[in-house]
Amino acid sequence: MRCDLTKPEDKLVALSGTAMEMQSILNDEYFAGLWRGYFIPGLLWYVDGWTFGPKSCRAQPYRAPSWSWASVDGYVDYALTSDFYGDFVDILDVQITPANSANALGQVISGFVKVLGQLIEIAAPEVFYGTGISISGCFYPDDEAEIVGETYYCLPLKISQVPGCSESLYGLVLELVSGYEYKRVGVFKIDEDERLEYLGRETPTSSVSRGVGLCFDQAINKQTLVIV
Repeated sequence: MRCDLTKPEDKLVALSGTAMEMQSILNDEYFAGLWRGYFIPGLLWYVDGWTFGPKSCRAQPYRAPSWSWASVDGYVDYALTSDFYGDFVDILDVQITPANSANALGQVISGFVKVLGQLIEIAAPEVFYGTGISISGCFYPDDEAEIVGETYYCLPLKISQVPGCSESLYGLVLELVSGYEYKRVGVFKIDEDERLEYLGRETPTSSVSRGVGLCFDQAINKQTLVIV
């Protein structure tokens, strides 16, 4: 998805007219670039800084919630497959505050999504874009400069299986902001023979998974969290 505009901050404004037309055609709701009817798969946009470059960056000043592709400047794409299944999260609420009430589908000043899901705590990934023979999974950061903390959280969203390939688990990588509020910092993809807790790090040879359902501990309780 390329949005090469003279003013990058105009991404949502430039698309607002089209979004308004599509909203009535689809009978759907539009939230800062994502549609309610396809919201969970819509969260799985990613920035492939390894293939395309140049590196992406988080928009400054604020342009959109971290879960919206409009919040970054860079080459944004989606997973090669749209054949997702499995429900690891429930969307409880989505709210957007427009900058201009006369154009509710344009520029926004705030927004959040409240979800019920499982969080898997991980150490900061050391390798981006899955470049490494023994590295577990692929971590696609929204902005590499943001990955400076020690602890992050994976939120599984969907499973996908490309014909002829093994199952893969897709989800968001989050950073705790405060309380139960989190910020998206990237997307992960991990195959059924890998372990999520080692995302972007070398996997111990003794750690072997059998099936994508065992990529993480299924006994982890679901919790309510807000992504801003």
